[in-house]
Amino acid sequence: MARSLSREILFRLTPTLLVLLVFLLGFLGAPEDSGWLNRTPLWARGDPFYSSDDMFVASPLLIWRGTPGASGSLESRWLGVENRWSHNAHGLRDDAVSAEKGNDTQRILNLGDSATWGLNLDDRSQTYSDQLESILAERHRSRKATGENGPAYEVINAGTIGYSSFQGVQFLREHLQRLDPDVVTVYLGNNDPMQSRLKDADRIPDRLSDVHRILSGNVFYLLLRKAFYALLWQTSLSAQHELEELVSRERTLEGYASKADYYRLLARVAPDEYEQNLRDMVALVNEHGARLILLEVPMNLPWPPPLPKPTPTVALRDRQYWSAVQIEPRYLARQRAGQPPGERSLAGHPYLSLLTPKQFDAHLGDRSERVLRGFRQALADPAAPHPMKILALHNLGVWHLIQGDRSTASKQIARAAERIRACGDCPTPASTAMNHYMQGVVDLLESRRDDAFDHFLKSRQTWPFAMSPDYARRFSRVVSDLDVEWIDLPRLFASRDPEFRGSRLMHDWVHPNEFGSRIIAEALAERIGPRVEHQ
Repeated sequence: MARSLSREILFRLTPTLLVLLVFLLGFLGAPEDSGWLNRTPLWARGDPFYSSDDMFVASPLLIWRGTPGASGSLESRWLGVENRWSHNAHGLRDDAVSAEKGNDTQRILNLGDSATWGLNLDDRSQTYSDQLESILAERHRSRKATGENGPAYEVINAGTIGYSSFQGVQFLREHLQRLDPDVVTVYLGNNDPMQSRLKDADRIPDRLSDVHRILSGNVFYLLLRKAFYALLWQTSLSAQHELEELVSRERTLEGYASKADYYRLLARVAPDEYEQNLRDMVALVNEHGARLILLEVPMNLPWPPPLPKPTPTVALRDRQYWSAVQIEPRYLARQRAGQPPGERSLAGHPYLSLLTPKQFDAHLGDRSERVLRGFRQALADPAAPHPMKILALHNLGVWHLIQGDRSTASKQIARAAERIRACGDCPTPASTAMNHYMQGVVDLLESRRDDAFDHFLKSRQTWPFAMSPDYARRFSRVVSDLDVEWIDLPRLFASRDPEFRGSRLMHDWVHPNEFGSRIIAEALAERIGPRVEHQ
């Protein structure tokens, strides 16, 4: 009787046990590393670098991450450089990290975005993580040579291209225990203001986060999520299309009425969310018992907003406030070849210069005269709306600057600024930012550097672009409220490059060059490693 009952129970449980066994088999391998399993229409569209399937894998925990064990090169034809890269088992651009660090080793984790990763540097050795490790290793050798004791140092480059502060929090939740650093440095904020079709916080579920983290290594769970998001995409097409239209309008600088609307609708991480993410990172590192050092991110003020690629095609778009500033084509390749700046260099800047009349005509072609005539007619027409008159004044001023007539350019751009102030909310914030910027360009060319950088800063305050002052204020509030250790990189960069307030230490709008990375490494070494007194 007992055997019969046991067989009956086993018979009834067999299907359940088989299902459970099959489900457990779903944890075999590394399904979380599969780009196809993790990618969904809601994630991939609008995210950076997803065209490079070998380099990144979509992640249900981090949105995306470096593909573990992969290697290759990332070419930037625009800059004229090639990035060679390889990832360790954690998907990080660094050597293999041992599970256990030695008792005499201090491990430093540098968390950041592409500036930490080392985008467009000649070699990985130029990243501030590798330079920091070299400085600390040399100091350790010097101390040992004199018979002094002290720890060895291991520096982990935990920078991932495109990462926001939200992803920084998720990275620490996922990797802090297993990497077990003694010191954590954080260099994040540049990507938070960038536009996206989904907020970063909307891409990772808050509920059942621990269960979700475990199940994210199961192929069947990932398939279920993939199907769910495919259905969600179909049911949310109308809302997505509305947002796409807003993004499209924003790209012509007509898409939002206020900076608050931009942060609410388009920014990946709004300033208040950035502040909370910093606070969460502080709490996580403190709970782990490690030392935290926050790095305030420097701004490249002379870079023209909102133009991540200031070329004639972008700077002279129809129906936007024009910029006379361009980037030297393939400027990094030219710079590394020892070639001098262009003939119309922006006050001696190594890679920013004024557009030429030939470039203006080449871009607008046979529309040039018609467009300029339209601006002049708008100024002469009493019935023309104020926004059109402001646009006409600004763009005619830019045209005169391109032609080499600084005096007329300065007057017209200044008149446009007066009308902007009188008109109030007529122009969009991006248009106002561009007007401030062009006033700064004229001031810089006329050697009024303090006035120039005042305008550049106002431009950044108006337009939410790459670690703008709105985010810098939130950073200051966190370090003040929580008494967090931090390094003032903007001040350091400005002190090393006073002529351009540190912009020559950055090879574009956000990425430190080899010398900027050296300054970051030296600043960290001063805090972390023992100083060696040379005889």
